Amino acid sequence: MKIVNLSFNHPEDEGLNLTGTVSFADAVGITIDTLSIRGLAAWRHVPSNVIHANEQTIENLHLVEKSQALSKVGLNWIGIKASHDLLLSSTVRSGRNGIKKVQEQLTKFFKAIGASKISFNVIDPENFDIDGNPDDDTNDSD
Repeated sequence: MKIVNLSFNHPEDEGLNLTGTVSFADAVGITIDTLSIRGLAAWRHVPSNVIHANEQTIENLHLVEKSQALSKVGLNWIGIKASHDLLLSSTVRSGRNGIKKVQEQLTKFFKAIGASKISFNVIDPENFDIDGNPDDDTNDSD
């Protein structure tokens, strides 16, 4: 069993205050340990069902071979030159249910490419400092 940690770009990107892991059976052939996930800027007008992936991620997740499986669940991917592995549309991340929509989209994405288990934890943005690190002063007792 291969476990891949999901590293979200929090707090800079709306709807990405998450942590997560994805498990793949060894037979799937995933060799990476971490995937970095970032949000695309709203001005890019990317459809909500399109996930951008950098070249290394396309190869590591075998996205070319998995395109038909992704299409069956209503998702598409497109290659992009980027320092982050996956980039999500602002349409998915925005609004009151943005975090839920991100989790649903990534669950569909990872299941379609062969994940056996996906788990997310929502991070309370108020418990993090401006750099996105856990705030040690969450106990305000006088």
